[in-house]
Amino acid sequence: MGSWNHGSLKSFFVPGGVLLLLAALLLQGAWLTISAPAIDFYYYAVFIASCLLAWRFHSSRVMLVLVTLLVAHRAMEFFSNGQIALLGPGRISYETIALLLPVNFIIFSGGRERGFAAAAMVRPIGLLFLESVFVAVFARPGATTSPVIFRVAFLDKHLFQWTRIPQPALLAFGLACGLLLIRFLLYRKPLEVGLLWSLAAVFAGFQAGATGRMGSAYFATAGLILAASVVENSYLLAYHDELTSLPARRAFNDALLRMEAPYAVAVVDIDHFKLFNDTYGHDTGDQVLRMVASRLARVTGGGRAYRVGGEEFSILFPARR
Repeated sequence: MGSWNHGSLKSFFVPGGVLLLLAALLLQGAWLTISAPAIDFYYYAVFIASCLLAWRFHSSRVMLVLVTLLVAHRAMEFFSNGQIALLGPGRISYETIALLLPVNFIIFSGGRERGFAAAAMVRPIGLLFLESVFVAVFARPGATTSPVIFRVAFLDKHLFQWTRIPQPALLAFGLACGLLLIRFLLYRKPLEVGLLWSLAAVFAGFQAGATGRMGSAYFATAGLILAASVVENSYLLAYHDELTSLPARRAFNDALLRMEAPYAVAVVDIDHFKLFNDTYGHDTGDQVLRMVASRLARVTGGGRAYRVGGEEFSILFPARR
C-alpha cells in the first residue's frame, strides 16, 4: 500500500464523492425541488449511458453491477408499487435485496475483467437469475414477513433507530465497504473507488426507502458514479504508465504543448537495461523500473517526472533554464 498524499485524496473523493454530495444536496435541500418526471429522465438516461460506456470500454465488472442495480431497484418498485412499504411483499423485497446487493458488489468487484464473452457471463447472469427467483419466492403475494435471517437483530434495536435498514443488511454493507476500501488502497484504480462510492449511493437510497423519487435518484447516482469511474479509468490508462504509475508519453507531449519558455527538460535513461533484463529476467527489470520511477517522482525544484519509453524517463521543469 502506498502512502496517502494529495493525489490519493483527490482520486478518492473525485468524482464519486463529489457526485454523491451534489446528489444529496439537491435531493435533501429545500431550495430546489426536482420533479418526478425529471428524476425519471435522469434515472433512465444514466443507466442507458452507463451501460453503453461499460460495453464500449469492455468493463464487464461495471456492466454486471449496473445490471444488478437496475434489476434490484425495478424489483423493489414492482413489489412495493412505487411506495415505501412497512409490511408485505414490498418490505420483504426491501429486506432481502438490501442484504443481497452489497454481497453482489463484493462478488463482482473481486472478479477479473473478462469481457462479454458468453462463457464469462454465464455464471454472473445465472447468479442474478437465481437471486431474482429467490426474491420473487419470498415476496410472493400474500406474504407478510421475510425469513428471520433477513431481519434478525444482533444488537439492541434502539441503537439502530436512525435507519430503516435491517441489521444483517447493515453488516453486509459494512463488509462490502471495508473490502472495497482495501481494494482501493491496494490498487489505487478509479474503478475500485467508483464501486465504493456507488455502494455508498445505494446505501443512501435504501436509507431514503429505496423506492419513489428519492430512492430512484440515489440509485441513478450510483450508476452515474460507475459511469464516471469508467471514464476516469480510461483516462488513467491513456495518460499514466501502469507499471510505474508515472504520467506516460501522451501526458508528457500534452505538457510540452502547454509549456511556455523558459523551461528545462532532463532526460534520464537506464544504461544497459536490456542486458540487465536478459541476465536477471523481466520481472526483476520491472522492479528496477518501479524503483527508478519512485526516485524520480520525488524530484524537487518544481519538476515532474514522466515515463516516455521502455527505460527512458523525462523530467519537466517549468520556468527553468
